[in-house]
Amino acid sequence: MGLQKSTIVLCLLPLIESGRCGSHVVAAAADVIAANARFNMWAYQMKEDPRISDDDFLQLLDLSEEATQACQAAVHRFHDTGDWRELVETLHRVAEKLNQRPEWVLSSPHAPSDDQSPRSAK
Repeated sequence: MGLQKSTIVLCLLPLIESGRCGSHVVAAAADVIAANARFNMWAYQMKEDPRISDDDFLQLLDLSEEATQACQAAVHRFHDTGDWRELVETLHRVAEKLNQRPEWVLSSPHAPSDDQSPRSAK
């Protein structure tokens, strides 16, 4: 059985495939998809670590949901206005947020030390 596509991928892939966007939009959308994949891999590692609390993991899920909603809203605005610059700017912000490993999770009392954390496995 194959992996299920994330909501961000389902939102951005049709945009990439539409042929309606220039290379700036395609590159920004691809960056978000890649950042989302990295974030999901990192979050999965965190979920498997018994030292990470349920609350910490729920904060990661909230961050992922915020990123998804931002992408969906940006794509809807793009379809309405055709403003590719605003879309690219929003997608850059989303990718930047997903690429940051949330320090508030890593600094929690339940987080692994630096030598055991997923971020040390770069």
